[in-house]
Amino acid sequence: MSADHAGLFESPGSPSLTDAAAKGKKAPAAGPRREKLFNYDHAAVQWLLPFEPSAFTDKDAVVVYKACAKGTRGAKFNTLLAADPDQIWRVGAGVSQTAQGLLAAIAELENPDLAKIIQPQVLSKVLEEARGLKPHLEALYFGKGGEGQEQDASISALKKRKIEGENAKPPASATAITEAAKKLHDWASKPSSHLRAMLAYLAGNGMFWAGHCVEKVLRGAVLGKPLGEQALVDAAMARRGAAQDPHGAEHANNKDTHGLIE
Repeated sequence: MSADHAGLFESPGSPSLTDAAAKGKKAPAAGPRREKLFNYDHAAVQWLLPFEPSAFTDKDAVVVYKACAKGTRGAKFNTLLAADPDQIWRVGAGVSQTAQGLLAAIAELENPDLAKIIQPQVLSKVLEEARGLKPHLEALYFGKGGEGQEQDASISALKKRKIEGENAKPPASATAITEAAKKLHDWASKPSSHLRAMLAYLAGNGMFWAGHCVEKVLRGAVLGKPLGEQALVDAAMARRGAAQDPHGAEHANNKDTHGLIE
């Protein structure tokens, strides 16, 4: 159980579980790297593994941040929260994106169907905390245009922002934003949290999402008929043979070996 799980089943006095031996990523190769982040640059994607559990949840939060701050070969960092302090508006975009992600997660937790599979007394504690935090997150989320100076200046982008702006609600007041930022900071500083613990459990080290993806792709292949029953059997048996003899498929397709290797 990682420190992220503390808050649902551990007492406030329980020791924090950290990965003291965890090491950050290797320093990327020298050279110019982007400060504008694409979707695939962000931590939620960079730490996800499609076929095995991610180490993300078991890592200490500070270790995770330091790894994200180092960035990758193409991106200077993997969170805008690690942007240069002299570009404080860019850090602000990271705050807005953090609020956006948490609001989306809270919306999923508020799905009535979730109450059918999670113990009511556990879910109620999580939702109580989430709903107390939600107004502050709404004040800190400035919409998809929250990155301001990073936006595309094309005519189509300007038109889109104009249309979105006509339907958007005005940003929160400076007082509300100040209070919300302080509340978010206090929440992130807590040694344990019901909401944080629930998010960690539901993340399942990335495996619930990964399992959902591979299952749905398989179902689509089966129902769409490109992968019939016999084809699936043949593919599995072919892979079994390849696993036993890595050169088997190569030999089978090499006509020069026919006669000796049947």
